[in-house]
Amino acid sequence: MYFPKSQIQTSLYSGGELKILTTGQPYVGFYWATSNKKFYVGKNPDSELTLIELVKGGFDAASNSSELEPYIVGSETTSAYNFNTSTLDYLRLKGIKDVKAPRPPKYIFPTITKENYEVGEFTRYFCKKNNESLFIEIDIMDFDLITNKSKEIQSNIYSTFTLPWVISGIKEEVALENKKSVEYRELNQKAYGLSQYLNHNYLQFYADTPGVKKINLNRVYQFTGDLIPNALPSSYQLGNVGNHKKQGCTNCYFNQNNICNKWSAPIKENYWCQSYKSNKGTTPQTKLVSSTPSTPSSNIYIQNNTNLGGSTGY
Repeated sequence: MYFPKSQIQTSLYSGGELKILTTGQPYVGFYWATSNKKFYVGKNPDSELTLIELVKGGFDAASNSSELEPYIVGSETTSAYNFNTSTLDYLRLKGIKDVKAPRPPKYIFPTITKENYEVGEFTRYFCKKNNESLFIEIDIMDFDLITNKSKEIQSNIYSTFTLPWVISGIKEEVALENKKSVEYRELNQKAYGLSQYLNHNYLQFYADTPGVKKINLNRVYQFTGDLIPNALPSSYQLGNVGNHKKQGCTNCYFNQNNICNKWSAPIKENYWCQSYKSNKGTTPQTKLVSSTPSTPSSNIYIQNNTNLGGSTGY
């Protein structure tokens, strides 16, 4: 359509106060107006969306809400944040075929890494539907898309927040810390209902023996699936976490080349058990040399090495 420049205003912007005539959907984006107070989508009459007519009366001025999700256009294309069926049908009827509706956020179940347990916590990412207690746990990629208002995703109807989540330490303290984090977000970030979404499970992902997983009657290393020797005690677990910071087989008195002289079994350097004893700059070898037991049986380290061929060292 053609209008003399003197009879139109271009590059105007609607923040939702206008709505699409045919659908009643609030409109957010550029529009242009004629001298007889007609409004059309687009920056000027050359826009491919210029056939979509707008009228006043989008968002309720008092409540800033509408029964319909807003139709948002960020540029001179048909790339919009949200479409309802009526809008899609209208665009296609007008011959505008390249219409891409944004996708919804994708739910993910967090994957916990060895590093997460070593640090003692990890960050969880969530989005919440605006004006509704609907939560979705998402990954950092969808979190960034929504936060940055990307048109790829339904970022106009969701808001985002993060949640620090403790997974190692004293069990009661872990649960209390996570509970406080959830309550803070409910009260200060209006994430009402988050505790119900999480089923009040403040020990989710917490492990009594981090780094160890039980399969049937066997214990295996959680991150590799390798069997853990039965000789190792039930307290054997990932070290350098929780109350065992800076403790691990790597600096334990009983460790020699990743063989534990206490339990006569292969071990991993970053694991730990309740028999941990700091070497404090010495090693079992130097300890044995400096000891002069009255009888061989009086030395616990020599006794426990009988299964290693009677060696008095590692």
